[in-house]
Amino acid sequence: EYLLNSKLFSLEPPQTAFSLDIQPISYPDKCELKQLHSVSRHGSRYPDPESILAFDELEKIFANVSVAKEWYKNPFPMRKNSLLTKRGEIEPYFDGLQSRKRYAKFWDGIEYDPEVIKFQSTQISRTGASMMSFSQGLFNGK
Repeated sequence: EYLLNSKLFSLEPPQTAFSLDIQPISYPDKCELKQLHSVSRHGSRYPDPESILAFDELEKIFANVSVAKEWYKNPFPMRKNSLLTKRGEIEPYFDGLQSRKRYAKFWDGIEYDPEVIKFQSTQISRTGASMMSFSQGLFNGK
């Protein structure tokens, strides 16, 4: 019950997920940020195959309910299982934009150099796509 009632399973609202109203982190002038480690999750994705099959079953059940058979169709195609949604493709881009604004003093004047700035992801395609989107927002979204 704790997990269901916690915020672990919710989407960030668009007002904040796609907002650029970010306040830079401030620190004393004598301090300098030397390293920044950021860990993030992939963007929003389509359900996994097991869940899509459950939605298919739900569609079959609703097909026998007169008030529901006209309007319920499974919106999740199996061919897109576990891939990023359209929103999931742009969420990490905005995360990159927000990171640049939040750590403005750190990123100011820094260009991408693969020998200095490292991005890592798992072998799952959605994590690589999210990482690429984040890096585009961070370095090309100025």
